Amino acid sequence: MTYTVERVTVEGAFDALAEDWTRLYRRCATATPFQSHAWLSSWWHTYGRPGDLRLLLVRAGGELVAAAPLMRVRRPWPALVTLGGAVSDYGDVLLDDAHGRAAA
Repeated sequence: MTYTVERVTVEGAFDALAEDWTRLYRRCATATPFQSHAWLSSWWHTYGRPGDLRLLLVRAGGELVAAAPLMRVRRPWPALVTLGGAVSDYGDVLLDDAHGRAAA
């Protein structure tokens, strides 16, 4: 199977991922509410800074099979951290149970 990786940095593109993200979320047995598209996009719209969104997406045959919800911070050097920051109880990547290791 061929996997492709894409980087999303535009807020509107994140919003457009809602259906794909929700399907992936349902296929990840370890997913928490803090990894749902509803939670993450709400958090981003409230606390995110334009230009700092960094979503890494993995697709297999067009289907979203992994997602890393990240953002760029500058404290004191540029770094990537999970969306949700100190407000969320949990932050991690989503991996489709059927693709886990390969998608990672």
